[in-house]
Amino acid sequence: MSGGEDASGLLGAVRAWGREAIDLLLPRGCAGCDAPDETLCPSCRALFGDYRRWTLSGQGVPCFACADYRAAARAAILGWKDHDDVELDRVFAPCMADLVRVSGVAGMLRAPDARVLVVPAPSSASSLRRRGRAHVRPLTDAVVAELTGEGVRVRSADALRVKGVRSKSVETRGIRGRMNRLDGRIGVSPRAGVAGTTVLLVDDIVTTGATLSRCVDAIRTAGGRVAAAFALAHTPPPGLGVSGISAA
Repeated sequence: MSGGEDASGLLGAVRAWGREAIDLLLPRGCAGCDAPDETLCPSCRALFGDYRRWTLSGQGVPCFACADYRAAARAAILGWKDHDDVELDRVFAPCMADLVRVSGVAGMLRAPDARVLVVPAPSSASSLRRRGRAHVRPLTDAVVAELTGEGVRVRSADALRVKGVRSKSVETRGIRGRMNRLDGRIGVSPRAGVAGTTVLLVDDIVTTGATLSRCVDAIRTAGGRVAAAFALAHTPPPGLGVSGISAA
């Protein structure tokens, strides 16, 4: 094992110990509303069943989200994403699986010769270091498990890479600013085997859609086809047509 792997393992152990100590000293509250003794209370969990569908501007890719990115849903996602609330993995993963099920995408992916990849939107190296984990991975794993259960031959791949981006996406205003921020910064790993595959993208939050759009560009340039994108939550730009989808 390399020194880097040793350090990563030690950091993970320290983080886990720290979380256990905090849980003992300060019993947790709901990540959305702070109701006592809940990871995510039933009322806040219900926000992630308010499914939405829209089309990615300029790309024609159908997109699906569990919730609107506001109020308690926003608080819960930020706690999970940026404040190490990893207990939410076991809440958000089933939310994503439910979203995939109600989207109905499995029906168009069952061809015997289909090669389906579930690909997470990439994080910068600095973001990965800061969080100490690939936070979207439980979501991609949930998508793979749901599709496998529906008879789709599918695997996940960390196919996308981002480099040279210093500001956070949420700190860059407007779709034009975010597109410029990411221009030429997202690419496909040569070893990912994207050519000839059907790709499903997975992200945590969609705001302007700039990150997803650049991901679609990169996948297409590498010879893949993006069939759909899934996210925990979204903030649609003004004028974007968004429709609800039923869980029935």
